[in-house]
Amino acid sequence: MMCYRRTTTYPLACLLACLLACLLVWAVLLSSHNALAQAGRRGPPGNLGTLDERARAVGAIKGERIGIVQESLAEQIEFRLNTVQDELNLRPDQFNAWAAYADKVKALTADITRERNRAFVKSSTVQQIDGIVDSARNRLTALQDIAASAKALYETLSPEQKPVADARLVTTIPDAFTGRPGVATTR
Repeated sequence: MMCYRRTTTYPLACLLACLLACLLVWAVLLSSHNALAQAGRRGPPGNLGTLDERARAVGAIKGERIGIVQESLAEQIEFRLNTVQDELNLRPDQFNAWAAYADKVKALTADITRERNRAFVKSSTVQQIDGIVDSARNRLTALQDIAASAKALYETLSPEQKPVADARLVTTIPDAFTGRPGVATTR
């Protein structure tokens, strides 16, 4: 049956066929919209989604875990500390040195987080610069404390544990000025 010709002898059959085709297209569009809604997509088909969805999609393509809302610095550092502790396979007599080191790293992390979350207070330029100097001084002291506890910990490590510490211990220290977790580099 050809409905597109004007010489059709069955106009009612053509009308029913067109109506059935329209209903079928409508049902497919409705079901695809519902499927997209259940998958967390927003907007019409072809929409790139929210910024968060696009970032996650890019991360999935690259094989990375990416999100607009990232873990807090404290969570990242805690995870790294736990990972390094597991990799070191510490003996019971090393736990106190490890705990002292981890406490110093967590204190620096808390200081960085507190500073990030501090409300902006209007003050003069001189007061703002003094605040930056005080912050740098506090971070230097915290880093010196970490260095001392790291040396004490390193002295307790066995020859098998030292290569692990050489490669991974520095990654547990947040960068003192950006607040990012530290990364081991070679010179």
